[in-house]
Amino acid sequence: MAGSDALKKIGVILLADDADDIGKLDRIHHWQIGLFLYALGYMAECLEILKEVGEFASGLKE
Repeated sequence: MAGSDALKKIGVILLADDADDIGKLDRIHHWQIGLFLYALGYMAECLEILKEVGEFASGLKE
């Protein structure tokens, strides 16, 4: 889960760095990349949980 935490922290930093540009659509801003990385961190965390559930379920099957 350390990787997903790191992604979320980087995302928060980038969100805060470019917060005044929210709403301008002329270029990709740090906040957009930050939001993407933050969401990616949560997705990685969810995938890790699903992996653990799958391993637990396969153990019950045996």
